[in-house]
Amino acid sequence: MKKIQCRALALALTFLFGACAAFVSPFDAQAAEPLPLTVEISREKATHATGPFEIRIQFSRRVYGFGQGRINVVNGSVRSFEKASEGGDLYTAVVVPKLLGDVSIQIDAGACRDIRNIPNEASNVLTVVYDSSRLLLWFDFEDGTVFPEPDPKGLQFRFSGDAYDADNKFISEGTDLIKAGFIEITRNGEAFTDFRVLYNPHEHSARITHRIRRLPEGDYELRLLGDTIKTLRNRFLPAHEITFGIHFPRVQRLQINQSGFPRSGGELSIEILGENLQYADSILVYDGTDFYDAVPALDGKTASFQKTIPANETGRDRVMRLNVYIDGKDTGRGLPVKQSSS
Repeated sequence: MKKIQCRALALALTFLFGACAAFVSPFDAQAAEPLPLTVEISREKATHATGPFEIRIQFSRRVYGFGQGRINVVNGSVRSFEKASEGGDLYTAVVVPKLLGDVSIQIDAGACRDIRNIPNEASNVLTVVYDSSRLLLWFDFEDGTVFPEPDPKGLQFRFSGDAYDADNKFISEGTDLIKAGFIEITRNGEAFTDFRVLYNPHEHSARITHRIRRLPEGDYELRLLGDTIKTLRNRFLPAHEITFGIHFPRVQRLQINQSGFPRSGGELSIEILGENLQYADSILVYDGTDFYDAVPALDGKTASFQKTIPANETGRDRVMRLNVYIDGKDTGRGLPVKQSSS
């Protein structure tokens, strides 16, 4: 009986140790040391952005303790953050740029840990160039199907293969589809010739650029002319029209609920008065130290912002200068807020 019990115990221990040895996902079985916990930050689209953009954060396995505050952003902030997979290894976030130029995102080493308490290694540094001055309209040609997307900076046509003209000649890289007679653009009903629509056969797409630094405001209409572009199936794409507007946000002046604040501080409410503010990708108020988001009204004539003014413990009057930034640019509009020391 004792021999049977010993054999049963030995078999149980063998099974137990075998199961433990099989569970080595975070470990290298040969070296018996934990595999590093890595993380990569990426963005599906190009390295340029004209406004807020989404990033993907991919860990090598499930992590714990990771949150929005663990994402380091230089020249920007994180607006939203969410877990994108049930496995706990993929997250997405929306980054809002502040000033024109490079926006850098990174996650420090030790920002979170896996189930074995192994800390993550530092991520790569993702750099995105924020440039709100460029108008980017994208067009992809889908075989026989043309459709727009709601955002004027992201209108798209699509097609599944190469494009050919009416004589079955391949449309080459860099072809200006306006100059070639495939597309025409009008502004307020008249032909507008300062656009170029350059074709990229590698991505089966075309991008609008413009010859002048600042496009005039107005209502534009883009027409894809019928019976001009063919697909591999020798079928012409149908004619299509898209309308879009170009409107520049402007700040006229600022209003506050009171011109001065007592030593004890208080709630500062600011109303930004202007035009077309609803078209701005970002409206920021800078107090000399930090940036704060201002929310535009639906009519675009105002934007509001609130900030708590702390007590003044300096022993002297304090003046805070508020400046308004639209899409990363200083509008030159601002006002001083004075707080007394008594």
